Amino acid sequence: MSLQSSPADRKAIFDCIKEISGSMTRIDDERQFIRDAINNICDSMKISKKTFRRMAKAYHKQNFDKEVEVS
Repeated sequence: MSLQSSPADRKAIFDCIKEISGSMTRIDDERQFIRDAINNICDSMKISKKTFRRMAKAYHKQNFDKEVEVS
């Protein structure tokens, strides 16, 4: 690995790292939202979390027929 000595190169690298870190933070936040949403609906409706996750994934991927086939 070569170290970039130009201040402009180092700034570009550091800016990219900051953007990636921000993206990772947003991903973590979205995962937490999904966990909280699943917990809330499953607790209030007395639905299995495993089943609900499968339903949500099938809806997202639009592969309900394939999921029914596998079950």
